[in-house]
Amino acid sequence: MAIPLALIVNELVTNVVKHVGPPCEIRLRPEVGNALKLTIADTGKGPPQDQPRLGLGMRIVDAVCTQLGARVETKRVSRGYMIELTVPLAQR
Repeated sequence: MAIPLALIVNELVTNVVKHVGPPCEIRLRPEVGNALKLTIADTGKGPPQDQPRLGLGMRIVDAVCTQLGARVETKRVSRGYMIELTVPLAQR
C-alpha cells in the first residue's frame, strides 16, 4: 500500500508545485472504521468546476485509487483547494 500512496502523493504535490506553488499541506491520519485519510491542500483555486480531470497524472491517481478501493473527494475551501482520499485498510 505504501508504493501506491507514494505515487499518489508524488503526483498531487507535483501538481501543486506546477500549477500553484508553495505552500502545500499533506496530512495522513487514521480514520474511524479501519481506514486512512490522506489530505493534500494548497492555496490555489483548483481546476475549473466544469472541466473534467483528464490529465495523465490525474488519470493515474484515479486508477491507483480504484486499485486501493479509495474514495476521492475534491473540495474548494476558504484558503484554497483540497483533495481527500479515504483508503480502507485490509482486515488482518
